[in-house]
Amino acid sequence: MPAPASVTSLAAAISQTPAADVAPVRHGRWIGEPVDIDGHTAMECSECHKVRVLGEYCSSCGARMDKEDEQ
Repeated sequence: MPAPASVTSLAAAISQTPAADVAPVRHGRWIGEPVDIDGHTAMECSECHKVRVLGEYCSSCGARMDKEDEQ
């Protein structure tokens, strides 16, 4: 059975581990008047200002549509 790792060796291993390469999450909301696109409701994204079919995320910029309504 191998010997348990020391706190020093664990700290060294953690400090040498590279950080994850991730982008920050963008948060947006659907704005403007709804429009019909091929039978689907679409609105403008508050982040990229492109009109896209409504969903949990903007299909153009990837913003998560969970911002509270500011009105």
